[in-house]
Amino acid sequence: ATSGICGDMLNNEKYRMGHTKIFFRAGVLGYLEEIRDEKVQRLLRQMQGYCFARIRRRDFQKRKNQRELLTVILRCFRRYLSLRHWGWYSIIQKTRPLIG
Repeated sequence: ATSGICGDMLNNEKYRMGHTKIFFRAGVLGYLEEIRDEKVQRLLRQMQGYCFARIRRRDFQKRKNQRELLTVILRCFRRYLSLRHWGWYSIIQKTRPLIG
């Protein structure tokens, strides 16, 4: 398994394998650290982007619902303004608490 991983990223002259250890030539370990750092950084950025997108979608959905509810509130308020001076409306509003 180790030879497959090292063989994909490095030349055979850059490392030697013992029975229990892998021996790298000078500078190879730093190169591997750079590759690892790039991959970790890429994965972290993907995860941050996913989290940021999820938060923004939730915020957008909340604002969208607020916009829809605002139109309902405006419609009800306009209806109230048009009916508040109507005599029957005031009678209905005064007797409504007594009914239920």
